[in-house]
This record gives sequence, structure tokens and C-alpha cells, in this order.
Amino acid sequence: MCRRECRRSSWFGRLASAAVGVALVLAVLLVAAPAGAHHSPANCNANKVQLNLSKDVSVVTNGDTVHYTVEVINPGTGAGIGCDAGHIVGAPTGTNTGVDITFFCPAADGTPTGPSTVLATNKELLADNSEDQIFAPVACVINVNAGVTTATARVNGDGSLHDIGNDSNLGRFNELGVTVVQCVDVTDCASITPPEC
Repeated sequence: MCRRECRRSSWFGRLASAAVGVALVLAVLLVAAPAGAHHSPANCNANKVQLNLSKDVSVVTNGDTVHYTVEVINPGTGAGIGCDAGHIVGAPTGTNTGVDITFFCPAADGTPTGPSTVLATNKELLADNSEDQIFAPVACVINVNAGVTTATARVNGDGSLHDIGNDSNLGRFNELGVTVVQCVDVTDCASITPPEC
């Protein structure tokens, strides 16, 4: 009788030990996996998010307005298989942050730190061109300090890139300048054709 009971107890003991071991391994795996991170699509190997920036004029004087157009594409051109970016609907939460696209007009010192315009927040950018977008033009009045001859605009794209298990920072930006002619007198405009001067 003891043999049968002892064998049964020993068998239950081994089964319980194995169950505890499996539970511990699963707990470690769940803790190690970052919340919201995922490789998408599974075979992707490239950050092909492209931020294009264009302008309607290249030479201006103080007080002129430049219209800038921003376009976001995924995947853009280049080698490799593009990865999804931004907040992917239905994916886990956590590092699954959407793409924020912000445009900056030129400041008085000519740097791209002037007034900002938020073009998109929490945007999803699947790597199949389904979320590509051309935004409405942004108007910037150029008004630089004396002696500044270049005014630069900038567009930033920040968010998650789903390229590895714990995601990477998208980290995209593009800058574009215009030449500023400061017309103090007629001779300053000798080489510039109207309507710039």
C-alpha cells in the first residue's frame, strides 16, 4: 500500500515541479519582452521612411513668404525591406508610439527654430505606402536679422520604428534653405531679377 501511495506522491511531486519550472520560464520571457515592441513586418530590415520637403521659391527678401510642402512616404526608395513605423493599430501598447511630424519655419537668425506647425500626431506608417501623405503647404514669412543670407526650414519625424524586438527611434528630418537678399539700396539688387528686388 505504501509503495502505491509513495509512487503516486512521487509522480505528483515531479509533475508539480515541472509545472512550476515551466511557469518560471514563461514569467521570465514575459518580463524580458518589452511591452508593445514587435518586429513588423517580420522580414523587414530597413528604415525607409522618407520625409520630403519642397519650397515654392529659392531667393527672397525680408518680408517675403515662402510656401513649404511636406510629404511622408513609407517605404521610400533604397535598398532593403521597409519596416512599419508609428502606432500600429492592434499591436501591443508600450513603445508602440505614433509618428509625430512637426515643421519649423526659419527664425530671425536663419536657423530652423522659428514658429512650428504640427502636421501629424500619433500617425501610423505601414511599410506598404497606404499611409503616405502630402500635407497642405505651410507659409513662412522670412524676416531675418541684418547680415543673415540663408534662412533654413526643417521638418522632423519622430516615433517608433518596428525594426527589432524593442523598436528603434524613427529619427527622420529634412532641412531646406532659401537665399535671403537684403536690399538696402539699388546696387544690392544688381544681380537679382524681379520680383525678388
